[in-house]
Amino acid sequence: MPISLQYPFINGDHGFVSFPDEDFEAAIQQNFKFLLLTIKGEYTMDATFGVGLQELLFDFPLVPNLELVKSEIETQVNKFMPYIRVDNVNFTPENNVLYTRIEYTILETNTARLFEFTQTIA
Repeated sequence: MPISLQYPFINGDHGFVSFPDEDFEAAIQQNFKFLLLTIKGEYTMDATFGVGLQELLFDFPLVPNLELVKSEIETQVNKFMPYIRVDNVNFTPENNVLYTRIEYTILETNTARLFEFTQTIA
């Protein structure tokens, strides 16, 4: 059963096209990106969805904010992506860019994977 629609949206015969079952890992990568970038309240179907990375980084580079971001990522993944487990979250700030590295395990296959994301800090 697909876990995510493909973005950009593609119209199929019966609605929007989802990732096929064999592309489970690509769907997880996309879901991570959506989860990190969505601001709480932006997704009308569930106002609690989203980390809102840009908003949380507003006062960067204060270290407590990075701990807040890490905690929020773990909480959101537990709630909205229960098919994975976050093993580690690392941040590397460098020249107004924050590199985010999330190590996770796909629970169904017990497979360790990595999600990396780059965010410009305003």
